[in-house]
Amino acid sequence: MSKVTRKLVLSVLSVVLTVIALGATTFAWFTITNIASVQAFDADFKANQGIEIAIGDMDTGGFNDLNWVTNLTAEAVLGYITSTHLVQGQTRFEFDHVTSENGRTFSKIQPTVDGFNFVPVTRAGSGYIEIPLHFRSDTAEGIDLSILQFNSPLISWRVDVPFYSHFDGSDPVQSLTGSSINAYAHDAIRISYTAHELTWNAGNESFDEALRTVVFEKPASTSNMVLGGGTLDLTGSLLGLNGVPGAMNYFYAKNNILPEGSSAVVVPTSRQIINNDDILVMTSYRDAEGELLYAGYDPGANYYGKVTLRIWVEGWDANAYNAILGSRLTVSMSFTGRAPVVQG
Repeated sequence: MSKVTRKLVLSVLSVVLTVIALGATTFAWFTITNIASVQAFDADFKANQGIEIAIGDMDTGGFNDLNWVTNLTAEAVLGYITSTHLVQGQTRFEFDHVTSENGRTFSKIQPTVDGFNFVPVTRAGSGYIEIPLHFRSDTAEGIDLSILQFNSPLISWRVDVPFYSHFDGSDPVQSLTGSSINAYAHDAIRISYTAHELTWNAGNESFDEALRTVVFEKPASTSNMVLGGGTLDLTGSLLGLNGVPGAMNYFYAKNNILPEGSSAVVVPTSRQIINNDDILVMTSYRDAEGELLYAGYDPGANYYGKVTLRIWVEGWDANAYNAILGSRLTVSMSFTGRAPVVQG
């Protein structure tokens, strides 16, 4: 590997998701099933000379299990999703309604006789994307997220029952029957990055993974209400409403009850602004003389690190209307390698 390049640029990864149109009748939690399929990737992962990338999970072979490349093709990404995300009977990946409290683990809502509970799910067959990305370099010791874009076309949705759809400043605004509101699938999407930053024990015999996760959602706009983070009151009681504006109030207007009586939920705090966010600090595997620092662990370069990318439709999002189910979503992102700081 060349040591001349200090920057990593994975030019645009575009995930195009074509969604089957259903009706706009209830809150997304209860009708979004088998709705979105990965059809194509518009571009490849690309890395500048001097930095390599690999996709997938390491088994007993460790670093030797990985196929290191400087150009991770769209076919390779789609092939990974197909081989790891599908269960028997599925022929292609499909989004489903999920929620997460931390951007790493996911659950689905399950109605019961007495109410509802949340059932933990994994990526296989559960409707969210999870992609492990490995980085190695002789020159870059960190990875920054320099570009993140997720977009979908405008959907003009004709309201079938009066409900509070959004805020005007701090005041909720009611949309009347027959009026139209704008909806975008990307407003209900979440994207997270989990850094697997390695820490070694005193004897350099093993390591643990210290997880650090960053979650992103679209900034607030005339169509998008940022959900926020932490424990959220979804009843709308502080506003004198039944359900906060958006999908919760719409569900109440249609059914005269909140979804399964949900009064509060926990969601991860999200960022809306991308500014070369530090998402990974890579571990140095060699000293200044090029000798391995950790016996038995050789990624084939001075620095190594791993990021797990996840993409999902947040079921509690205020913009998770069924109207978005006829949409087409494009996600693109670029990463930049960060050179070591030179001590003066």
